[in-house]
Amino acid sequence: MSPTETKSAERPYPRWLLLTAAVTSMMLVGLYQYSWPLIVQPMSDESGWPIPVVQGAFVAFTWVMTLTQPVAGMFADSKGPRIINLSGALMAGIGWAALSRANTPETFFLAYGLGGVGVGIFYATSMGTANKWFPDRRGLATGLASFGFGFGAAVFNPMIYNAINAFGIRTTLLQLGLTTLATLVVTGLLTVYPHSSWTPQTPDPKKTVTAKTEGTTHQYGIREMISTGQWWQIYLAFILTANLGLMITSQLKPLGSSLNLEQDVIIIASSAWPFANGLGRILGGWVSDRLRRERTMFLYFSIQGTLILSLQIAGLHPTSFITIVVLLGLVWGPVFAFFPSIIADYYGRENSTANYGLTYTAKGWGALLGGFALALLAASYGGYSMPIIISAVFSFSAAVLVAPRLLKRPK
Repeated sequence: MSPTETKSAERPYPRWLLLTAAVTSMMLVGLYQYSWPLIVQPMSDESGWPIPVVQGAFVAFTWVMTLTQPVAGMFADSKGPRIINLSGALMAGIGWAALSRANTPETFFLAYGLGGVGVGIFYATSMGTANKWFPDRRGLATGLASFGFGFGAAVFNPMIYNAINAFGIRTTLLQLGLTTLATLVVTGLLTVYPHSSWTPQTPDPKKTVTAKTEGTTHQYGIREMISTGQWWQIYLAFILTANLGLMITSQLKPLGSSLNLEQDVIIIASSAWPFANGLGRILGGWVSDRLRRERTMFLYFSIQGTLILSLQIAGLHPTSFITIVVLLGLVWGPVFAFFPSIIADYYGRENSTANYGLTYTAKGWGALLGGFALALLAASYGGYSMPIIISAVFSFSAAVLVAPRLLKRPK
């Protein structure tokens, strides 16, 4: 952390204001991922590029965004978040503007990749803000921050859709770039990390955050972290449980069709899934602050496996299908509150931005399983029975990996 930021962070800071800035940042950068369905077809129509070509940009974005996070996290942990946030604001804003001027698939890919770097930076520093400022409510804070990543689409997608229809895709992307740049500069400058000795005061001034609520007193770096067996347990559990939700996210329509459900039922489920997913992050994070992280994760992952298995029979009925999808969203969304929180619990908050940034790469492997491998398997078997069984086994395996008797804080 830079001397200036260290000094400023020693003063009493309105940490809820900082969390609000982090949520706002996540709402804007999350549009790169959750507004993508609005962009694909208009860009294909306007440019004449086939949809598979346009879709390739999203694959590049996903990996760029994911791999940026540990690098950005190391910089933010050592120098403070403001400088890297300003860089991220420029990249995210210019990325949209460059997309509006892209004339070849290559330049389109590069522009979306540039935006992905900006997204990765703000995702890392926003989760770092939640972890560092809220050791006493870490699950709730990280749940709120990750909720913002999807919630922005619920707020802005209707406006983006109307703008595309009124002004065209390229003008809309340019306007989106200018808005993103202006907003992220403000929220990025607001962001500051606390001094390493800072602890929040509880309502009782005689009590402060204890080692039990804060987590470890030793501050692990990335190399130290990955040398512990516990991190590999957590990382593998993240891959296995990420698989399930990413399969639902990417394949809900063909999954519903394989169960012979009507399109209106699938549309309702598709609309309910992101809402339940986002709400679950807040509720699950809050629960984990009270039941303890390992116990909550074991419970949630076990419920995930049970629910996905129930689709084999109960999913054949429209009402039960929608109900199961909503419940899956409520218990799967919290993985993005559980894992950043447990990383800070186990390995300290001082390097938590970088440490979780590396751990977050598990989502990329989960996407390959849930979004690609299981799709091929469904095509091979002519249905989703086998992918559903495999996803359930993965969820139960993740529950075993984080079971309180097996997963202990490193000593």
